[in-house]
Amino acid sequence: MVAAMKNLIKLTIVSLLLATVFCLPAMAQLSDDPTTQPFPEFGVTDPQRAVVVKVQFNAATEVVLQDIIVANTRARMSLGAPALLVLEMLDQTGKVIATQNAWHPLWVRQWDEGGNTESGSVAASGPGTFYVPLSETLRAIRITDTELAQVLITVDVSAEVLAYCESTPNTPICALFLSGFE
Repeated sequence: MVAAMKNLIKLTIVSLLLATVFCLPAMAQLSDDPTTQPFPEFGVTDPQRAVVVKVQFNAATEVVLQDIIVANTRARMSLGAPALLVLEMLDQTGKVIATQNAWHPLWVRQWDEGGNTESGSVAASGPGTFYVPLSETLRAIRITDTELAQVLITVDVSAEVLAYCESTPNTPICALFLSGFE
């Protein structure tokens, strides 16, 4: 596991260097005036709301659901997150509609006073919180450990999304959800 963490750090550094080399020329073409910049494409219907899944890792492969909420907050970006865990958003038929990488909550890094990584370890247990964008087709979230190639938990979020949408039916995404739009 320590070797995997070292490889992950090396991969992250290489990825950042490559991103810098390839992105800087494109960024140089952008104007400093934010009003001329295109609005980002989020790839989901409502980026202002997130489904939040809280779990407890009792062991590396023993995961227990703690809570599910729909929050009026933007889902956290997974850009740069290594594929330690993969979150798969599923529709009502179980088809994957979106995926995102996530850090593993059991991976712990300790920092020295200067802000440098002092050491890393893998905790035996601990909490994990995952944010995914609310979508009119989202019904479940599957969390998979990529290193172990094992599904850790599949969480049915449809009841919580339905309850949220019934309490806020005028929200455009909820109108689609409540109409059964697929």
